[in-house]
Order: sequence, then structure tokens, then C-alpha cells
Amino acid sequence: MQEMEKIHQAGNISYALLVSSDAVDDLNIDVGTVGFEGFSYFHQKFGMPYTFLLKRSIESGHFLFVSIAENDKLIGFARFEKLEEHTEKEIKGKMNIVNPSLFLLRSMEVHSSFRNCGIGRVLFSTAVYYLQGNVLTVPDNKEAAN
Repeated sequence: MQEMEKIHQAGNISYALLVSSDAVDDLNIDVGTVGFEGFSYFHQKFGMPYTFLLKRSIESGHFLFVSIAENDKLIGFARFEKLEEHTEKEIKGKMNIVNPSLFLLRSMEVHSSFRNCGIGRVLFSTAVYYLQGNVLTVPDNKEAAN
């Protein structure tokens, strides 16, 4: 996929930043329904299709990081919004970052059949490493807080 910047590989799972909303069309997204595994939080809570959510996130300037298995199967995603740019100052003739960028974790979800095995942790740490700034997290439920 050209619209994706691969950042990390762990076994058969790739971690990447989606650069274009067109990349969402190439993903295989399992939406969970009663009795079936898949992504379900946004669909159940807001009735929002995942392709719409992910495409609009990229189009609005959010950073969308994904974990993908074989056949472009979406395993997890994390959306970050940039709140503040970093600040640089010249100190002794050299430009230094004195205040790093500030990001807000807007949402994160891992496919139900891949939860509790570390994929969310790797996805989050890969994103934070790539963003190179400070990240605010505000969990909206007890499971997310854990």
C-alpha cells in the first residue's frame, strides 16, 4: 500500500501510519455483531461505520496508526489529534526543542479476537515513538483505563 508508512513489524503483524484516507479502502475490517468477533465499540455506541470513522479521521488531520495482519486485515487502530506544535529556541547557535508537540489520543480499539495479547500496547508505543511528543490520554470506560 502506497498510502501507508510502515513503522514496525512484529511477526506477521505490521504497524503503520495511514497517510491517505484512500488506504482505508484497502483494509479488511471485521465489524463485530452479536455472536461474532470483530470491531464493535464505535458501531454499537454511535452507529458509525468504521470506514467512515477512519477516513474522516485522516481527512480532519488526525494521525491514524494501524496494526495489520496478513491480507490487510485490520487488527487495531489508534487515532491521535495534534493539539500543539513543538517550540524551538536557538541556544548557543543550535536549534533545540524546548516544548515538545502535544497530542491527544482520540480513540483506540483492537479487534476482539486479538485483545489481551499485547497488540494494543505495541500499537500505542509505536505511535508515541513516531509522534515524538507528549500524549494525553482520557479513557472513556473502565476497560480503556486498564
